[in-house]
Amino acid sequence: RRVVAGGARIERLVCHPRLPLVAGLDAERPAVHVWDLGGAEPREVAVVDGDATPYDEAEPWTRLEDTPCAGWHPHDPLLALGSTGSGLRLWSPAGGVVTPDGPPPGTDYHAVAFSPDGGTVWASPATGPEIVDPDGDPDGDWDGSHAVDLASGTLRTGPWWDTGLSPHPGGRLAFAFSSDQAATRGLFVRVDGGR
Repeated sequence: RRVVAGGARIERLVCHPRLPLVAGLDAERPAVHVWDLGGAEPREVAVVDGDATPYDEAEPWTRLEDTPCAGWHPHDPLLALGSTGSGLRLWSPAGGVVTPDGPPPGTDYHAVAFSPDGGTVWASPATGPEIVDPDGDPDGDWDGSHAVDLASGTLRTGPWWDTGLSPHPGGRLAFAFSSDQAATRGLFVRVDGGR
């Protein structure tokens, strides 16, 4: 945890792949800071959920569940945010925070990523009628992920992932990492036009 521009204590940085923008996950509350690194000094351009309740002495599992996740659009200054209680949101310098069409209300995402073309946000974990729990547990229905088409709001489902998602630049294949206890597995996932 480091103190950075603006005095925030940050525990994780998420850098934009092409633009001089970086998002930092606040170490003291479920907030996300965004800085522009294009000048001589970092300049804070936004704090999303800066007034959120501090973690204080939260239990480790609760703290983990409450920590937001973030992923940058591959080209544009657009940040996808997932969190407990807020579902999927998008931040941009021009529009601030908006909620896209598609995800069911109350969905808590803990991992987000953009497709290579930037038209789809992949978010995990997710539930839905077409997601089948591999263990046959009728209550364990969070074993899938969502692919949200940002233009249409169309929602598709896919395999669960939580540790990372690495799309192929061509957009037809992704490698999803999912963890279970002390093991991590990698899944090759076919994607249709980046979705």
